[in-house]
Amino acid sequence: MVGRVAHGLSWIALDAAGAPAAIAALRADLAPSACVVLDAPAGVRSDVDPWGAVEAGAVALMRRVKERFDPLGTCNPGLFVGGI
Repeated sequence: MVGRVAHGLSWIALDAAGAPAAIAALRADLAPSACVVLDAPAGVRSDVDPWGAVEAGAVALMRRVKERFDPLGTCNPGLFVGGI
């Protein structure tokens, strides 16, 4: 994909069979901007991390923030980056 990328929310329909490869290509084209999978069939979700690659240091920081503000882990457990 060549061209300019604006930040915002876009919905893209993909064939489930080719979705993992298409998502990887989109993420490569959009980097360093985020490309998060918001909705997908269970088969695609099992093959693709919805959040994509995230630096370990960033995940550690997010985990500490989550523990600080949600010590019991009641708010959307396991749904955020790194299984937070």
